[in-house]
Amino acid sequence: MEESIDKSRTENSRTNLRRVVMNRKIIIAICFIFAAYGIAHGDYLLVDQGYVTNVDSWHNLSYYRFAQQFTPSLSSIDMVRLALHTNEEGAVMRINIREGSIYGPVIGTSTKVIPPGFTGMTRFVFVSSIPLNPGSTYTIDVEKPLSGSAFAASSFEGGGYTLGAMYIDGYSAPTDNSDLIFQTGYVRANVVKIISGVDALCQGIRSNDKLRIAILSNDVLDATLVDPESVRFAKAGVKRAGKNGRLQCRYGDGNDDGLPDLVCSIDVAQVVIEEGALSVDVTAETYDRISIMGNEILCGGQNYGEVISNEGR
Repeated sequence: MEESIDKSRTENSRTNLRRVVMNRKIIIAICFIFAAYGIAHGDYLLVDQGYVTNVDSWHNLSYYRFAQQFTPSLSSIDMVRLALHTNEEGAVMRINIREGSIYGPVIGTSTKVIPPGFTGMTRFVFVSSIPLNPGSTYTIDVEKPLSGSAFAASSFEGGGYTLGAMYIDGYSAPTDNSDLIFQTGYVRANVVKIISGVDALCQGIRSNDKLRIAILSNDVLDATLVDPESVRFAKAGVKRAGKNGRLQCRYGDGNDDGLPDLVCSIDVAQVVIEEGALSVDVTAETYDRISIMGNEILCGGQNYGEVISNEGR
């Protein structure tokens, strides 16, 4: 049984979905898999805590050990993302999740090879989910590079991250209002499913085409808690209908797994796909503070030959 949705929510003011701006260039560091059919389902980031903004400082990790406190609202995580930079030699980095402070017990460790000349968000994935106590303090402990050299980004824009502080090993007090640029949360595949409209996307979508997507529930995400107002597919929001502008979403089982999913019609008049694009961004947010970040590969990875924009039609 499908249940229609008619909810009025205030405009979302959270900033977890802001893209990191490195040296005034937008860096999007999410990798996705290709499939043989029109839209490929890749990894999505389900973000609980984070501080993502413009970079104010780069810190040489060869000299100091940095740490960032955070306060989770969820009961576990399996990934951390950090804004890092390397020179021509690259680096091998290791981070730890600690209870409490930088000197607390280690409850999770992840190692990552950072390629030479890299600047962007680096994803550290843990072998298994790390149990956390929501509302308690934990620390991302960024060790000195195991080899090579690397730099971590911090910022104090907007007063910094309010649920934790950045520490430097050897200093007993936090570093003013600065915080590392970071995110914590989960990595999950197949969060979005295209219900209809794949052919239109691959052939050049027009304003009378229909495009429906489903945001799928999984072991972390309850799709019935996703705010329809926040859903964006290729810059387009959810279609509205009627005098009251009711959002065209409903609850249904979009992938036949027995879990309730959020199925929405996208307003194709707002769709914008840039020339040469291989994928489109898909974002959303739940009422209980999980940010959904990812994208979908277009048409087997074939470039679009023109800018497709229905704005103003």
